[in-house]
Amino acid sequence: MTNLEANKAIARQFNDFFDGGNLEGCMALLSPDMKAYATGAPGPMNRDAFRQMAEQFHGGFSNGKHSYKTQIAEGDQVATYAVWSATNSGSFNGIPASGKRVEMDIVIIDTIRDGKIVEHRGYFDIMALLTQVGAIPAAA
Repeated sequence: MTNLEANKAIARQFNDFFDGGNLEGCMALLSPDMKAYATGAPGPMNRDAFRQMAEQFHGGFSNGKHSYKTQIAEGDQVATYAVWSATNSGSFNGIPASGKRVEMDIVIIDTIRDGKIVEHRGYFDIMALLTQVGAIPAAA
């Protein structure tokens, strides 16, 4: 397996751990001094702040799954485009559970060194997510 393929596998494993609710597995793939950035979050986040954000998602959504569309690796970076789907089964950022199944496009850019994620950038369509749970009205 090439280094590029190994890095792609680490990025997928991180997302698969996230989907399965295995935050310890996620944390094991993060460098101790990692930085994370996410749509709508003040950044950069350290490991602890990232874990808190992940716990909020798991508190608000269940049965999460990344459906991979494409993944590109170059140097020490991996770009992943996926559609994340889940059920809004709990409160999320003060928004009550809708019980609805949601989907949102997500692009993640991970920088990986020595088998660990040192930078994680998640860009996702938060407006689509908020519309689907009923927090904001759909466009006319």
